[in-house]
Amino acid sequence: MNWIDEMARSFAREPTDFDASALPPLLRLARLGSLVDSLQQELLRPLEISPSGFAILAALVLAGRPHSLSPGGLSERLGLSSGGTTKILKGLEGAGLIERHADPEDGRSRRVVLTERGRARHDRALRILAMASDRLLASLSRRRRREIDEVLDPLVDILEAQLDGEDEG
Repeated sequence: MNWIDEMARSFAREPTDFDASALPPLLRLARLGSLVDSLQQELLRPLEISPSGFAILAALVLAGRPHSLSPGGLSERLGLSSGGTTKILKGLEGAGLIERHADPEDGRSRRVVLTERGRARHDRALRILAMASDRLLASLSRRRRREIDEVLDPLVDILEAQLDGEDEG
């Protein structure tokens, strides 16, 4: 039994004046998030890239040709602060994985552009993460993986909507 299960059992033994039944799943998700982040950091370390750096490269790849977005667009897509995005972009630019150019449509703005080296690093990182994910979930059938994904998806939507609402108010 882990500490989250122990906590849930204690709620059942010693009733509270509030419903704590939603707490164990969120604590489990928080622990899972921490573990996944640690795994990604370990897997990406040899490529000299962070999970956030990989997320930026992936967003640029997913943007399609010419693999370019504004820094604000990247921050918005990834839920990063503008300061955090700027810090990550500096590291990626220093490694030659991205370039920053003036926006041809608005000379006051900048565009982040994926370099060939950045695309190659993204592709290597994606392969490493996909293979590690497959090994990690090997004991689960494809159907079970889909079921887990279907359960997690609305939780992500709920949390994103909650946090977006807090940002506005």
